[in-house]
Amino acid sequence: MGWKTASSLRQRSTVQFTIIARLLKLCDIVHEGTHAIDMRERYGYDFLKSHWSWEKRAFFYERQFQISMGVELEYETVDEMLVHIWGSYDNELYNPYKN
Repeated sequence: MGWKTASSLRQRSTVQFTIIARLLKLCDIVHEGTHAIDMRERYGYDFLKSHWSWEKRAFFYERQFQISMGVELEYETVDEMLVHIWGSYDNELYNPYKN
């Protein structure tokens, strides 16, 4: 392999890594953006929702984004995602609107 080919491969792998890193950041933005949209749309305002409900929505949309972009899924199945949520968040009513 000549030096130009090796250099080209390094550049390509750097570009691929950069794209993957940016997609992972976008996944976080989708997750947190879902929370922001829910707040703006007053999700759970009239009828309080649990932490689980809020996180299920955010993780679901993050996972759908990962699928649509063809990147590695954080959770292979929705069941795996739910197990993570159930183990990481309390199932308490959550009221982000109170002062």
